[in-house]
Amino acid sequence: MTFDEFMKKVDKKIQTVSGLGVHDFGDALWRDLYEDTENGEEATDEQIYETLADADDIFAQMLEVQGIQL
Repeated sequence: MTFDEFMKKVDKKIQTVSGLGVHDFGDALWRDLYEDTENGEEATDEQIYETLADADDIFAQMLEVQGIQL
């Protein structure tokens, strides 16, 4: 999976829970997550949400409101 393909997947997951895309939130360490999962594994939803929640308090609050716990 290329980094662009990875980011499309991440964007889709973020849109699912927030209605917004990755570019609407603070900068997360997506490259680090990509490199951590580069051996052919896909990042889990939890890893994606946690990466963005660590970088953006508003996204973290959106998860909390929806009852998604990390």
